[in-house]
Amino acid sequence: MIKIDYKNLSQHQLLRIAHDVGLHDKELNKEWRKRFGMNFPYKLDRKGKIYNALLDITIWDEEADALILDQAKQLRERRKHES
Repeated sequence: MIKIDYKNLSQHQLLRIAHDVGLHDKELNKEWRKRFGMNFPYKLDRKGKIYNALLDITIWDEEADALILDQAKQLRERRKHES
């Protein structure tokens, strides 16, 4: 089995791996969380909305599950304090 060095891959490459390897790759999720602060494939867009990078869609807070919503709220707070 080939060991993948996730930290050297682009966002696009990580998304591609998810298609090949599957969504539940622990190392992929770990690297995604390091970069974006949320579980794969979610991240916040510039406006603070939850974005599903795999499906290329923005989702409403009401549509997100509790864990993703909690991560989004934490990131929003962090962004407030950084600006």
